[in-house]
Amino acid sequence: MFNDTLTTLAERAEFSCPVEGQPDLYGLGIRIGIYIQMLAVQISGLLSIVLRQDDYLGESVVLFILAVGSVLIKLIVHKQILAVEAAPMVALLLAQVSVCRAVSQMGFVVGVIFAVEFCGLSSLFVWFWWHGMDVLGRSPCADDKAFFFAKVSLWGWFRTMNKVFAIFTAIAAGMMAIMYIFGYTVVSVQYLLYWYQRLRGRVGPLEQNNGDQNSDMNDRDWKVDIQSAFEISINIGVIAFVEMTLKWNNITNVHSLRDPGQFMPLMISLAQLVAIIYQGVSRVAHMAATEDEPPAYDNHDGAGQNDVELK
Repeated sequence: MFNDTLTTLAERAEFSCPVEGQPDLYGLGIRIGIYIQMLAVQISGLLSIVLRQDDYLGESVVLFILAVGSVLIKLIVHKQILAVEAAPMVALLLAQVSVCRAVSQMGFVVGVIFAVEFCGLSSLFVWFWWHGMDVLGRSPCADDKAFFFAKVSLWGWFRTMNKVFAIFTAIAAGMMAIMYIFGYTVVSVQYLLYWYQRLRGRVGPLEQNNGDQNSDMNDRDWKVDIQSAFEISINIGVIAFVEMTLKWNNITNVHSLRDPGQFMPLMISLAQLVAIIYQGVSRVAHMAATEDEPPAYDNHDGAGQNDVELK
């Protein structure tokens, strides 16, 4: 699908007004699928903390971002996408990678991919607003519009504001990169020491401090609530930015579900959301059933009670 998209874009020697969008990259089904996936990841991350269940959805999101981000980079390198098309895609991918909260539950390889994606998309965000827009160029239309609580020019003060945001993004990405490098270095050293001690027969059982874990539970839940509210607000703003930018610039061919290729990502995302909700409901029902179970009686006591009832 992505190769066909690149071939189609290569045939677009000149852009026209209105801009003809690419449904295989950001069609309606794909966009709605991404929005549902963002919601599903939020729910999965919260359930993994509250109900102590595995958050497996973050890994699939990381791999999906890797595929779509690779296509976006190819289009930008070959200058086969306009700035007004790239702006919502950059914002959407950066928002999507930011909702992957359960990084510690990912495998080592997927965690490294996530770190590269987060830092790479942050760098792309900085490059786009400072220099990339000039490289990709304007559309043939009179002006490129964007959403910021109103219809504004993409090339005016809105770009200046995003340049300022890009500076903070660069600082945050740099700090995260240092943390990732330090964290994965420490983990790698610990694994090496563990296997070295295991080979020499000096490994003991891992100790867990359940008291500290229980004492910090209330503070952790409070922090999770604040973080979730903030992330959901950001996601809603990004979704509005993407949809209104596409609408106000009259980008065509990306607002219909008639294309069969739009149903696959949509149905996959719906299936992921339903699976997460079902898993959470099943977990709650199992916990409730376990709490309501009557205590088991001793066999001798049970026999005595039966004898009394028979008499």
